[in-house]
Amino acid sequence: MTKSVVVFDGPTEISGHVQQDVFVFNGPVTVRSGAQIDGDLVTSESPTVEPGATVSGQQQRVSTRFDAGAVGVASRFAWWLGYSISTLILGLLILLFAPGLDGAIVRAVRERIGADIGLGALVFFLLPIVAVVFLVIVVAIPLGLFLLLALALLYTVGYVAGAHAIGRLLLKTTPSRFLAFLLGWGILRLLGLIPVVGGLAWVLASIFGLGVLWVASRRAAGAPTPDRAIPPTPATPA
Repeated sequence: MTKSVVVFDGPTEISGHVQQDVFVFNGPVTVRSGAQIDGDLVTSESPTVEPGATVSGQQQRVSTRFDAGAVGVASRFAWWLGYSISTLILGLLILLFAPGLDGAIVRAVRERIGADIGLGALVFFLLPIVAVVFLVIVVAIPLGLFLLLALALLYTVGYVAGAHAIGRLLLKTTPSRFLAFLLGWGILRLLGLIPVVGGLAWVLASIFGLGVLWVASRRAAGAPTPDRAIPPTPATPA
């Protein structure tokens, strides 16, 4: 005679008298003929109760496995949260240590938005192709691998720049570059919660941001440097 039975993993066979409940998780259960359970029979699988066995309480079946859909939703939310925090930190650090980038992005967005999109698409789709070509060339395999590994960071930087550019398009008069970035970042991260739409928003924002960075860098490289005034040569006394 046993008061209660609890089994967490493995097959279970009841052949005697159990005064209370029987709990079996993750394993088959067989209640032999002549066995008696005064309490409940709780199992994770359908039990086998032979003729002549007695279960006085209720027979309940509980699932010990997580629903695949719930696990998928939880994993997607965890990725969304982690990527949101990462892009927020990256964007704030860029604006903190490169304050001049804000003005360059503003000029690129207002003056050459078509070039931003076109050049961004070129960079976004061409770099993976170049990386694959490097992998085909035996002597350039390390370069191709490095380029493939760098794409995730490069696209993320483009995404952050795209968020800042979107914020500047919406807040044209705000003097705070951080406020503009937070607005664009917040909009994109909210869209990221929507299936399919979030992925499409990520691609478009990355393309836009890469193009903005390209145009801004070219403008900065081609900006004329101010000529230094050359002091006049002192007259030589006769």
